[in-house]
Amino acid sequence: MLNRSRIMKQIAEIHKDDRTLDLVNTLDLSRTVWTAALYMRSLLIEAGCTRRSPHCLFVDCIFLISKKINRFDITQRCLYHTTKEVWGMGTNPFPSKWYNEYKDIVKKVLDTLV
Repeated sequence: MLNRSRIMKQIAEIHKDDRTLDLVNTLDLSRTVWTAALYMRSLLIEAGCTRRSPHCLFVDCIFLISKKINRFDITQRCLYHTTKEVWGMGTNPFPSKWYNEYKDIVKKVLDTLV
């Protein structure tokens, strides 16, 4: 149990500031992608998507958007290693945990990128 407590404290420390732009810059993505991911995340949170923390949800949004803009080099493995490098703790994208329930929101945001 002590290990879980340490991990939870580490997560809180890492995410106390919004470091999403750091992640986007490291991945060499545009500010438009960053804005779209933040917008998608805020819509998902407003709609009640609570299966992932806000930072994990942002990683999911980056993953979905990167596929839409043909950045196939941004894989699950890439995101895990990049979040570990930037935030000190790796995060895997898992949009499948919530996608089916909120796919209309995802489509709405992805359609703005065309």
